[in-house]
Amino acid sequence: MDQAASLTKALFKNTNNPKLAWHLFKRILSSPTSSSSSDLCLRSLPIITRILISAKMHPEIDSLHHLLLHSQPTETLRPCLVSLVRILAKSSLSDKAVSHFKSLRSRFPDDPPSVYLYNLLLESALRESDVDYVLWLYKDMIVAGVKPQTYTFNLLISSLCECGRVEDARQVFDKMRDKGCQPNEYSVWDFGSWVL
Repeated sequence: MDQAASLTKALFKNTNNPKLAWHLFKRILSSPTSSSSSDLCLRSLPIITRILISAKMHPEIDSLHHLLLHSQPTETLRPCLVSLVRILAKSSLSDKAVSHFKSLRSRFPDDPPSVYLYNLLLESALRESDVDYVLWLYKDMIVAGVKPQTYTFNLLISSLCECGRVEDARQVFDKMRDKGCQPNEYSVWDFGSWVL
């Protein structure tokens, strides 16, 4: 059995012992003798991240980020950071997801994330009613040259309306066509339900 498969098996086996799972992951990933560290990280990162989230080991999640920065070559670091951000966003940890996303953006400014990742972060921030993150993510998306989708605009409109910023939502609604997106029934319903 290769090292990545062994670590994956050990992590699954220790799901109920998150401290030991974290210790194993950290030790193996930072070991200078670890073979194919890239494959090891890509295959086991989602497992250890979910274990840490489930155990509410938030300082360890930040340590995981630092471990990735120091242990992974550039070609693996980016997909590892994207995976970490995606899992944090899906777990409704928008603070951590956006923080790690900012690190990703600063390290890889010329390689913008996909619209899917932006939308996932927007959904997470919306679930937590964090309009500041929603607006920051939208601005960053535009700066990065990532083209928003109708779904992106729907998330923005919904978030702004829920925060009582109906005039801002109206401006976003009006910008949709300028950005090449056609409002759909969700755009109209979200916006219409707040202004009527």
